[in-house]
Amino acid sequence: MKNQVKVALLAGGVLVSLASFIPLTTYAVDNPADVTITAVVNPAITLDAAEGFSVKGDSGEILTGKVKATVRSNTKYTVSFKTATSETSMTAEDSPEVIPASADVRKNNDAWAIRSKLADGTDSDYVAIDSVGKTLFTSNGTNDGTNPLQFEVGISTHQSITAGSYSVDLTVTAAAAAP
Repeated sequence: MKNQVKVALLAGGVLVSLASFIPLTTYAVDNPADVTITAVVNPAITLDAAEGFSVKGDSGEILTGKVKATVRSNTKYTVSFKTATSETSMTAEDSPEVIPASADVRKNNDAWAIRSKLADGTDSDYVAIDSVGKTLFTSNGTNDGTNPLQFEVGISTHQSITAGSYSVDLTVTAAAAAP
């Protein structure tokens, strides 16, 4: 009986050794095919923060401040501004006068508008903001959000405008740029 067990073990070992030389898979050598694997990454844009400002100054002068917008994007994008309501003028609770949205920001003229920096670092012209929206910035690529964008708001009034706190609410939007 011991001899039969030895023979069986020996025969089993030989069979396992021979089996290791037989491939577990076969390959179609005569008909190779290439495949393409594609991963589509959707555009992701977030407007992490937008900050307004408050500024004090004398009538008849040009007052300026910065609206900051922090954008994170894995694609080209735009930043646009519009008034939050159909009212585009800056209004004050205690005054019937208004400061209209107008690109004509200059001393002794009632106007408010926004401008951005151009690619060469110079200021763009002022743009009057309406309730539909104006695109003030188009990126050349992505943005990791480490450098907030800054937009200058210019506010000018005539010399005798009624004293008060004039304001307007804005909506800032970051969106994918057209290809």
